[in-house]
Amino acid sequence: MALGFVGFSGVGEDAVSTWGFYTAPAAPKGSGTKLGLTALEFAFEVMRVHKVCGQALAFNAASIRFHQKFGFLQEGVL
Repeated sequence: MALGFVGFSGVGEDAVSTWGFYTAPAAPKGSGTKLGLTALEFAFEVMRVHKVCGQALAFNAASIRFHQKFGFLQEGVL
């Protein structure tokens, strides 16, 4: 069973990437955390990025908490 999907885009010379993250509805509790940690480890250790950016809609409190759990900081609002 697939736990979800993580994709990275925009890796440039400045080593900054944007990620998109989705946890499958049927994934067991805690799968999002495991998937997120594994993906971020891959981004920093294998892809050698120094910054990963993410976006969350203002009303999506769960997504905002998810990013904050991994140390993401809010840099702006669109």
